[in-house]
Amino acid sequence: MMRPNLSYVSIDGKIIDQIEPAHSEHMNSIRHLAIRNDGLVAFACQWQGRVETAPALLGTHRLGDQKPVMLHSNDEHPQLLAYLGSVSFNSDGKLLANTAPRGNIAQIFDSADKTLVSSFVLQDICGVTAIDEGFMFTTGKGLARYWTGEGFTDVKHDIEWDNHLVNLNS
Repeated sequence: MMRPNLSYVSIDGKIIDQIEPAHSEHMNSIRHLAIRNDGLVAFACQWQGRVETAPALLGTHRLGDQKPVMLHSNDEHPQLLAYLGSVSFNSDGKLLANTAPRGNIAQIFDSADKTLVSSFVLQDICGVTAIDEGFMFTTGKGLARYWTGEGFTDVKHDIEWDNHLVNLNS
């Protein structure tokens, strides 16, 4: 049986804190992490069970809290196809984005009230990272989408992007 967990580990390798999903969600594998400046951790999951039974795949947790807060949009949840490919807070930490490459969709949530702010469909999307005013999303087809609250701009590159992005300027 799978036993996914979110563990907080000291520099010398000792477990400081650890949370696990409820037993009924033991097939919700935690795959990707993002950490906000104040220590709030976001995590993205991959459900290993039947797609139609997938629980929420995006959560946040703070060291010391008993349970994570799970985020999802009831309307779009089936489109995620039980898999999130990446997760990122924006530069001020107010927004949280995730990508679902199997469903070709990105979602952006308000990290305070946990509501869906925006979403869009983009073929083969997976990478996401913070940029000054929002997020940069990438696809395996060479497309970079720059999103701000005002909208988005697409830039086509002659390269193919990997699944994950890291903003080296943050």
